[in-house]
Amino acid sequence: MVARFRGETRVLAEQFIGLKPGESCPSLPTPAAALRGTEWRVSEIGTEKLEVDARRLLPTITLDDEGRYTGSTGCNRVAGTYTLDADGLRFAPGLTTRMACAPPADTIEPRFLEALAATRLAQIAATTLDLSDAQGTRRLRLEARAR
Repeated sequence: MVARFRGETRVLAEQFIGLKPGESCPSLPTPAAALRGTEWRVSEIGTEKLEVDARRLLPTITLDDEGRYTGSTGCNRVAGTYTLDADGLRFAPGLTTRMACAPPADTIEPRFLEALAATRLAQIAATTLDLSDAQGTRRLRLEARAR
């Protein structure tokens, strides 16, 4: 069996197994997101799933290659530095803007900032990032933001 793809490229199949009507190829595995350079959106604080009216109200964080992070608490902007080494991941207290936050952001913001400060471990599985404290308790679950 010979097939043509764009121009003169040819593929020779050594064995044809079969093709059934109505079937398709299996989906490709979800690619893994990188810790740095990805905008991460908080989906859970501790074990509590965040429920907000608009996704823009969910906290976000992005880590750069120079040891800085930026993001949002869902209400205020946040920026600071982080350390990633053999001892784990640690966020230094950052700067935040000081706008008054309406519910539920007023209660989400302090919990998010406290969880960042407690972070010592990071684990990525595909597009999910779990941040845990020194005891291994998950403090934040984040999802890579779709672009």
